[in-house]
Amino acid sequence: MMKPILFCLLMMALTVTGALGQACQRTFTVGAPFAPAAVSLQPGDIDATLGKQTLTVTKVEPIRSSRVLILIAEDFSRLSKDKNLKQLTTRLAAIDAIPANIRVAYAATSSGETAFSDGFTSDTQELRSGLQKLISGATTRIPARPGMDEVLNFFGQPQPGDSVVLIGEGGGYPADVQHFLEEGTRLFILGGNHWDMQQAEATGGNYGGLDISRKKKQAEWQVEWNFWLSTTGTGYAVTVAIPPGVRVEDFSWRVRLSQSGLSRLGPKKAHSFDYPDLLLCDSTAKTRIATAVRPRY
Repeated sequence: MMKPILFCLLMMALTVTGALGQACQRTFTVGAPFAPAAVSLQPGDIDATLGKQTLTVTKVEPIRSSRVLILIAEDFSRLSKDKNLKQLTTRLAAIDAIPANIRVAYAATSSGETAFSDGFTSDTQELRSGLQKLISGATTRIPARPGMDEVLNFFGQPQPGDSVVLIGEGGGYPADVQHFLEEGTRLFILGGNHWDMQQAEATGGNYGGLDISRKKKQAEWQVEWNFWLSTTGTGYAVTVAIPPGVRVEDFSWRVRLSQSGLSRLGPKKAHSFDYPDLLLCDSTAKTRIATAVRPRY
């Protein structure tokens, strides 16, 4: 009869061996803000590497639709009082069209609470109504949690292309980048400091400015705003196979177009990719696999 200690050691060894023998499939969003929307890419059109090892790209699917949560990083009680915030909400309320593949919801933060509109919609009238409820305080408020947990939970089941667009400086309302990566949600920041920019890029998102002054006509402003919405909803859901047993955190990883992908997308400007700074093997295990080195074209 096998001694209990030897039996336990044998079972542990078998468990480790089994875990190391299982390849991990991980899907993440690659943003391609300048790529033609009609272009489909094949697995062979994308090169992904982890350190010196080539990862197998098993699937590439264009993002057909996406959900975007517009998060105003200001006390919602000031939305109708502060001059700049009132100008912003006036601009948003006047939008009469958004990209067809985007569904939007609004949220705003306060000390200890976050308020949300009713849900994601592409109907501008419903968006206008939800924004008005947010301004008046007639919306659902829930306690704010560290790292924007309540914001990510608003999405429910994660979907490729899910994005948060944070307007304002997020330094007082920091994102938990790890949680964003686990959910596959990207963070975009309009206005903010250097730390905010780093957070956005780490999730595979991006950052920029937003001019809400009265100098621009609404039609011109709406074009710029819809460009940002289109940026959040343009890209590909890419699935890679991570070799079994990889647990080293100091590998760099890259996602680039192969020669076939370069010729398929055409103009060099379309070759710009945004992708997460960390590659997580299993979102349930929350295992960090690698830090990324982004290619700059």
